[in-house]
Amino acid sequence: MTKKTLGVIISGIGVFIGFLVILGIANLMTYIIDGVGFVSVVEFFNSNLGFLILIAVIGFANEILWVLRFPFNLVAPVFSSGLGVLILIFFSRFWIFIKDYFELSVVLPFKSVYAVVGFLVLIIGYIIIFSREGKVKKQKQKKEEEIQEKKEMKEKIKELDEKVKDINNKKEKNKKK
Repeated sequence: MTKKTLGVIISGIGVFIGFLVILGIANLMTYIIDGVGFVSVVEFFNSNLGFLILIAVIGFANEILWVLRFPFNLVAPVFSSGLGVLILIFFSRFWIFIKDYFELSVVLPFKSVYAVVGFLVLIIGYIIIFSREGKVKKQKQKKEEEIQEKKEMKEKIKELDEKVKDINNKKEKNKKK
């Protein structure tokens, strides 16, 4: 397990626990604060807690999949697409809560956007993966070329060393004569 993967795991768990702690504190504060708005917001998050946990778990898995190397990251865009749609569904629920609370008549077309968001995130995800893979291949090729150049340079240095030794040997022979 790499440091990057471990960092993603620790970060994901930390954010999730932080959210649960804040929600727990907010629930305790409902006994102290009598504000209808505050209590309504806390109740909204409580009623959507299961959905938010689902989003967190899929987001966590998504982050881990994006850290993996090709071909293990090929399912990451699928998770990203699903996560994008779930986040949009949550925003839709939150908008309905806001609309009902403030008695607004504005209707936003969330449902018509779900498929578009899912498809776009999926396509963009695969573009990112394959463009990264192309860069990785170019970097590998460049490293191999550098290694080959170093080998050639070492061989040339070795040849030059041998020539210098030969010249020195000839000089010593000439001195002895």
